[in-house]
Amino acid sequence: MLILPTHAFGGIGRYDKVISRMKAVDKSPFGQILQIGKSAGGRPIYAILLADSKPADKRVLVISGQHGDEVSPVYAMLDLAEDLARDPAPLRGTVLVIVPVVNPDGFAADRRFNARGADLNRSWRSSSSPETRAVQRLVNRFRPQVVIDLHEWMDQDPVHTNCIEVAGFGSEPQMKLARLLSAFSRHEMARYGSIPNGIRTVFYRSDSDNRLAHRHFSDMGICGLLVETASGQPLEARMRIYREFVTAAVHTLAQVPDQRVTTQLAAVTRNLGEAQSPFPEEPKPRPAGSTGAGDIACWVVIVAATAYIVMRSLGAKKRASDVPVFGREVCRMPLTDVVRANLPVHARVAIIHQQRIRPSDRGKGVGARVA
Repeated sequence: MLILPTHAFGGIGRYDKVISRMKAVDKSPFGQILQIGKSAGGRPIYAILLADSKPADKRVLVISGQHGDEVSPVYAMLDLAEDLARDPAPLRGTVLVIVPVVNPDGFAADRRFNARGADLNRSWRSSSSPETRAVQRLVNRFRPQVVIDLHEWMDQDPVHTNCIEVAGFGSEPQMKLARLLSAFSRHEMARYGSIPNGIRTVFYRSDSDNRLAHRHFSDMGICGLLVETASGQPLEARMRIYREFVTAAVHTLAQVPDQRVTTQLAAVTRNLGEAQSPFPEEPKPRPAGSTGAGDIACWVVIVAATAYIVMRSLGAKKRASDVPVFGREVCRMPLTDVVRANLPVHARVAIIHQQRIRPSDRGKGVGARVA
């Protein structure tokens, strides 16, 4: 395996801009980011969670940027994340997690491979790369019913067409669901989109290379789909295809009342088992448009008030302790001094009560005042 030094991937400016855009999404009440791991070159790998405030039972994972020189799906998913962070209505009970750049080293250097020279889309079965292991941990916890992998054909590739690749064999629920999502999404894209060259469905065979992400996840019982765009198209045209396909797939899962989709989705969900949120907490419960400034001010007031109460309490204890105690006897002082003393009311009452001479103490000399 070719080992490339980390400093060969020195152009980090492009990936820094991606991180900045992701952190901007994190400020939304409907978006969160999480570092899921580090690349072979030590760069952080981030995921974006997007959800509306309603309970969600549909889970979709989108990965892009496995090959560092395929940039159009990266920018398309950042645009989509920013739009959904402002208006999550299209999600309709669906949690969408996006890993925009699986290969930060290659993306930063505009190269296909990671810092160790590995093709990430050929290492899913072996889990030999830290990048694929990071995504696999996310999958194991989040348990998405659908994984969408985004790529783009390059000029040197033998195939030049916009396509959705799914399994052309098998009666398992995840394979049936993949074919249904491809058909329904193509219909939605043709109805609402504007793709000049169209997009078609292609099917891979049972003996196809199963190291690729969408085929690997399909073998795990997850509905896996691959989207490729044809070379020779402008960047904007490619980005539009990725955005429209992911939007159409989410719309099909959330809003299309087709019994076939519902049945296969339920079967995939049962087979995968219960999921856990990959994030430290659920989507932020603040209302849309809230900046959180009021929450911050409220917490400042609460902390300040708590500190003031604690300091007053400590001061009161210290003042009360200034009254010397010898054994079981309390040093006594005139009542006028007790009233004028800077003591809490309960401390004054306690001193007066202790200085009171009880009938049983009379004649024992206990009541003598200390000068």
